[in-house]
Amino acid sequence: MRLFESLLIALSTYSAVPVPQLDWNEKNMRYAICFFPAVGVLCGAALWLWTVIAQESDMSGVLFAAIAACLPILVTGGIHLDGYADTCDALSSYGDREKKLEILKDPHCGAFAVIRLCSYFAAYLALCACVQFTPQAGLLWMMALVLERALSGYAVAAFPMAKNTGLAHTFATAADRTTVRRVLMVLEQCFDDVSVEDAEKAGYANTEG
Repeated sequence: MRLFESLLIALSTYSAVPVPQLDWNEKNMRYAICFFPAVGVLCGAALWLWTVIAQESDMSGVLFAAIAACLPILVTGGIHLDGYADTCDALSSYGDREKKLEILKDPHCGAFAVIRLCSYFAAYLALCACVQFTPQAGLLWMMALVLERALSGYAVAAFPMAKNTGLAHTFATAADRTTVRRVLMVLEQCFDDVSVEDAEKAGYANTEG
């Protein structure tokens, strides 16, 4: 039951999927980071479903790529992009540590954040337009989305926080860091092995060397 509550906390925090809201406590927060990859599963499942729909219809590549690029944001509510924008502004300030932390707390979006967000969307749209999506490729993409969430969760559990406030700090201080790191490392290794095998079958890797 505690693990299910941990899953709901991870989904309610890092996705826009409607789930029951729970009160956070020491027990249900202990392993919440372990379920960060579940958000990647949702993003990947949405992308895979969109790939199947696109294959069954006469859809233009531009329309497919545009929706595919937006799907992870629709699933997550853009929470990671918000953090990315704040980080871009802070790093682009070239100020000292205190100045950067002050910028991270600022709710406003600066010019550098806008520029880099536009660059991100342009690059992601181009990537989605270049990849020949099939159900197999969609599955590989889902694995990539799961892996990136696993790596982000591992980073929260393994590395020191930049500040003593915020969402990441809340999850990090409440987590059983040793167990979380071990679980996510095993998950990363399993998905890495599977993704390499599927990539070779799908023709996205060189199987001769």
